[in-house]
Amino acid sequence: MHFALPSATLQTRQAALACIARLEAMEDALAATPARALEGMVAALRGAPSLAEQAWIVRADAPSSAAASAWPLWFQPRETRHERPLFYLMHARSIDELRALALETGERGIFGNSVDAPASARPGMQPGLPLWLAANPRCTPYDPASAQEARAIVTAALRRLYVDGRQGFYYLRLHDRCPDARAEGPDLSRQAALEAARGMYLVRPASARAGAARVRLLGAGQALDAVLAAGRALREEWNVETEVWSCPSYTRLARESRAVERWNRLHPCAPRRRSHLQRCLGTAADPVIAVTGYDRCIAEQIGRHAPGRFLALGAESAGRAGTPVDARWIAFAALGALVDEGRLPSRVAREALLRYGFGDA
Repeated sequence: MHFALPSATLQTRQAALACIARLEAMEDALAATPARALEGMVAALRGAPSLAEQAWIVRADAPSSAAASAWPLWFQPRETRHERPLFYLMHARSIDELRALALETGERGIFGNSVDAPASARPGMQPGLPLWLAANPRCTPYDPASAQEARAIVTAALRRLYVDGRQGFYYLRLHDRCPDARAEGPDLSRQAALEAARGMYLVRPASARAGAARVRLLGAGQALDAVLAAGRALREEWNVETEVWSCPSYTRLARESRAVERWNRLHPCAPRRRSHLQRCLGTAADPVIAVTGYDRCIAEQIGRHAPGRFLALGAESAGRAGTPVDARWIAFAALGALVDEGRLPSRVAREALLRYGFGDA
């Protein structure tokens, strides 16, 4: 006998819209971290009598639920055999683990991968896992920095997968570390939330101070906190203006940029299209420093589409494998880019090298 996942129906779309309405109403119920935010979203859906049966929730994110699986979805009774929004909460550390979980669902659903589980004694995430996610055309991977970003991405995923009927699955890397209390954390308006789901949005604009050098800093996930700290250091210690962007998905930005580039090439007589990345960054030639908690190749995906000098920084950028890049290294890299562009004197790079303790690097 051949079994297949339930197909999308009118009930699927209605369930997704009901879930979206419930999540968008959680204005005051979001926790400080993406991991806790998804916990709160799942609890809100389970706690609403009208929604409890309209979404599938599979929990494989704790030792006690290690046997949890999505396989039963393949064997639904005929009378209830329609697709419902699927939330799969997990602690996947390897490509094989995530591939197996994706197979269970037919590569459908919203995957929340908590990678900072303190109760787990297992080793950290395989370095190749982010590459597999970025290379998988059926996966749209995100690394949200805040609870608000996580909600924006989840509601966008519900709409795209279950209302619009697009194929594939969304993946969220979830962390449970509170941001630096000094950081000017993102406070998403409705428009910013839409832009976060598209891959990036503006967190802090640069001031229009005449004569000051300017740099753009992009950060994803936990790295955004270090980016904001680097921006403060550049402004206060080096008199450099910074424009800070949160980029929950470098992969989505790169894919859309490639698709727009291809469309423009194949339609030379039509008005030129612009990607979300191009609309955000424009044509200004200020250096762009993109930071990720993964290896820098994830951020490098957008390099060919960014205006001006581009530099990607990742977990291996400062020569400390597996250690997130910190604010000092980001500031030092930004100053170096401005020196290379001739916007700052070369002595600034030497001074920063000594001030930040990289003289022996």
